[in-house]
This record gives sequence, structure tokens and C-alpha cells, in this order.
Amino acid sequence: MEFYLKSYHDLKKYGERLGLQVWLGAEVNLDRYNRADINGPVYEFLLYGIDEDFLLANPEIYMLSQEELFALCSSRGVLMVQAHPFRETSRLADTNFLHGLEVCNANPRHDSHNDEAMRVAEKCGLIATAGSDFHQRGDEGRAYMCVPDDVADIYGFVNALKNGTATISECGC
Repeated sequence: MEFYLKSYHDLKKYGERLGLQVWLGAEVNLDRYNRADINGPVYEFLLYGIDEDFLLANPEIYMLSQEELFALCSSRGVLMVQAHPFRETSRLADTNFLHGLEVCNANPRHDSHNDEAMRVAEKCGLIATAGSDFHQRGDEGRAYMCVPDDVADIYGFVNALKNGTATISECGC
């Protein structure tokens, strides 16, 4: 966790020099759902609204079940969003224990079936999010969330997601 937070602090300092806000977040791969016959995790969850205390108090968060992680997140006001639920190696998690779905994953090397994710999010009343899924140069900025001008921190971002004022860009999806 210390390594993870050091990387966050380094990036935050760099962002400050550029005039760019950097907010803490996490993508969690829960160990119990990994399968040897699939190349990659089955479920990955994006956590929005975490802080350093949350991470330091839960260093083995990856050992939780989906239900346990959802309960922990819900108790702390953290949004739990499943990343790319329809990618070839992924499976849709139990929507009763999710706040949202990533409905626009713009990684150019994966078919994330974004249209299917959007249909499920709408049907289940889940928050819809977007992301570039940046793993190498050229992935950056392909998808993003637009928020009102008064959103100044991660907690404002979480509120914008909850109240529907955060919108998905059309870029790359």
C-alpha cells in the first residue's frame, strides 16, 4: 500500500506542476474470482472516493468478496464500479452489489462490448462511467467523464456521478 500511495503522491506533485488535479482512486482485482483457465481477472472494480486512510486500514482489500467490498465501500461513501464487465475475459458481477458499470472503456486493443454494458447499466439503474484504460502511449484521453466546473476534488466527482451531472464523453467509445 505504501508503494501504491507513493506513486500517487509522485503523480500528484507532477500534476500540480502542470496545473492538473490528480485524485486518488483504485482498480481492485479480487483474488477469489480469478481463474486459471482465463488470462486475466474475471472481475475488476474501480473505487471512487477512497482516501489514504481507507487504503491503509484495508491493505488486503483484494481478499474480500464482492459483497464484502460493496458493504465496505457503501459504509464509507465510496462508489464501486465494475470495469469492462463484458470484455472477453471478464464476467458481469452481481449488479445488486455494484454502484455502477464502466460503460465506455476505450482501450483500443480490447473489445469491451460497451453497448452491452450501457444496456445493463440502464436496466439495473447503475451509474455509468467511462475511462481510457491507459496502459501505453496512445491510450490516453480516448474516453473521459465531464463534470461541472465547480467539481474540485474526488468527493465532488463522486457526487456528480451520484446525481447524474457527470457525463460520458463521446471520444473513443
